[in-house]
Amino acid sequence: MQVFDGFVGREGPRDRLLAAFRDTLTGKARLVLVSGEAGIGKTSLLLEAVREMGESDAMAVWGTCWDAERAPGYWPWTQVFRALVSQADDELVRDVSDADRVDLARLVPELNLGGPAVTVDEFDSERARLRFFDAVARFLERAARNRPLVVALDDLQWADSSSLALLEFVVRAHRPVPLLVLGAYRRDELGDATARSLAAVGARAQHVSLRGLSPTEVRALIAGVAGDDVAEQWSAVVHQRTDGHPFLVRELTHAFALDPHGGSAGDIPDAAHHLIGRRIGRLSPHCRRLLDAAAVAGNELLVDVLGDALDLTPAAVATLVDDAIRSGVLVAAPDGRTRFAHDLYRETLYADLSTPARLSWHQQIGAGLEHRHERGANVFAGQVARHFAAAAVLDGSDRAIRWALAAAADDRSRLAFAEAAAQLARVRVALDDAGVAVPGDALVDLLVAQADAESRAGDGDHARQLLRDAHENAARIGDPERLAVVALGFQRLGARFAMPRTEVVALLEEARHAVEGCAPAVEAEVTASLARELYHSVPRDRARARPLSEHAVALPASLTTPPPSPPACSPNTTCCGRPAPAPSASKWPARSWRWPSAAGTTNAAAKDTCSPPTHSSKSDHPPTGPTSTPSSVSKTSSRSPKRRPGAAVAVDSGVDRSMLVGLAHPISPA
Repeated sequence: MQVFDGFVGREGPRDRLLAAFRDTLTGKARLVLVSGEAGIGKTSLLLEAVREMGESDAMAVWGTCWDAERAPGYWPWTQVFRALVSQADDELVRDVSDADRVDLARLVPELNLGGPAVTVDEFDSERARLRFFDAVARFLERAARNRPLVVALDDLQWADSSSLALLEFVVRAHRPVPLLVLGAYRRDELGDATARSLAAVGARAQHVSLRGLSPTEVRALIAGVAGDDVAEQWSAVVHQRTDGHPFLVRELTHAFALDPHGGSAGDIPDAAHHLIGRRIGRLSPHCRRLLDAAAVAGNELLVDVLGDALDLTPAAVATLVDDAIRSGVLVAAPDGRTRFAHDLYRETLYADLSTPARLSWHQQIGAGLEHRHERGANVFAGQVARHFAAAAVLDGSDRAIRWALAAAADDRSRLAFAEAAAQLARVRVALDDAGVAVPGDALVDLLVAQADAESRAGDGDHARQLLRDAHENAARIGDPERLAVVALGFQRLGARFAMPRTEVVALLEEARHAVEGCAPAVEAEVTASLARELYHSVPRDRARARPLSEHAVALPASLTTPPPSPPACSPNTTCCGRPAPAPSASKWPARSWRWPSAAGTTNAAAKDTCSPPTHSSKSDHPPTGPTSTPSSVSKTSSRSPKRRPGAAVAVDSGVDRSMLVGLAHPISPA
């Protein structure tokens, strides 16, 4: 049976998109949002309209949203800008200002090769994000002036909040350029926050809502897929049972084409689930196993990762992929990548997996992605973090925590602070739901990092609660450095949101006494911060500020400089900007206040002598990075506002704590 990819029906909606494009040619940017249920034809409509716009010399760039739990912040915009940079004239890219180049490198790092490092404004994250948004909008305007530009954003129901905020910024202002932004989403699958964001964006948009095909259009589609004989026999029944839903029409047609004379109306399944199962059931067991693994991995297939998970050679995987393409379950895109023909195939396959099989596949896919990362290939930390979090009951907490911190650092470098916070919240919830507790030291690190991200995202109340939980855990495990990190986190929070100075002073006093004599660099930072708070406090406390400041300055100069913020996590580095660590049995990296130098060495004098918490068990899986042995700790209420503290259990953990030092210490000593 032929694979029919013709465009049937939707002439009215297509003409509305083309009219909007022609309107932009008069010098007026436009936004059109296409909505409808899964499989109704939104993507096909955009593809056909964009194809016709390309015939008018428009440059079209495409971004598809992933499930926000596994995609990095601004993922659809990253795809858009990579395509835009690759298609645009060299002059357009060359003329980008140095300042804009640094900001745009948050989306496309190769734009700033050899340039200044991409950093996060420690004191004004909102201003930094505004500059970033403005740089994106200016580049889009410049590209559109050079050539009519069409930006297509598909599956917006899965968009992260930062991507939607950037979309709103781009379409909010009047832009006198030939720029058309097309968005598509499943209107029945919107979360509350996404619905609110799209409502704000939609106030400036033209809306196109898709329904089922007409009886005539259903007949034309069946004829294109299976021929006139099948269309003549089954088109009326198919339309009645599917209400013209294009995906269901195709699936039923495929089923009847195998036996056009042996079916009856009673044989027609009522749900896409059964239709997809019927098609997949015709494949070999090996091919079905490949598709199960691919459904867990995501929409795009990575042959090397699937080979690792299935224990097959790349050639064997390629053979199975070809079988699935011939069946119509997978498609080979023009860019050479292989994807599911529709998200419904992947969603149905995933839903049919048993819980044990699903957990096992998540663990194996996560390991395959980690191996891909170690080979130097592109891997998104959020994607790996999702798999290890899902497999926590089998894999433990080590890799789940390490990759969640890497994913949060990646999102933080992109100024996607809400997504960074969500990465860290998800891993704690996943570990809690799996009955796997986090050692106290690692829990403090997660809470502090999430508090920093929540603060930058504007949620001061939640950040304060997270820091209080972190303080409780740091005090429980008796970790002086982490008490200091928490205290300095409170100080920075107080600078952004109203907070009693007496509370900040008390926390800094406690931290200073805890680290006194055992961690000079930390002591210098805490002492200087305490002096600053006292100087701005009530008159009776100001006299204490000067001697404290002098004490901080008197500490060795090499120890008084706090570390910079951690570099952005790239697909080829850990959350600390270094290559992924080799397997090691050590508990933690060396406890150094300073970042390693370019040569990978550290200042030995900067290492503290505070006693770390002790742990006492073994991991139940082979280590792939720094691992720790478990420590029994009590959970806190920071899992969610409704969660009570629970029973203490133990688990392995391996986190590069130096990232947290950079997150929590933005203030230099006075």
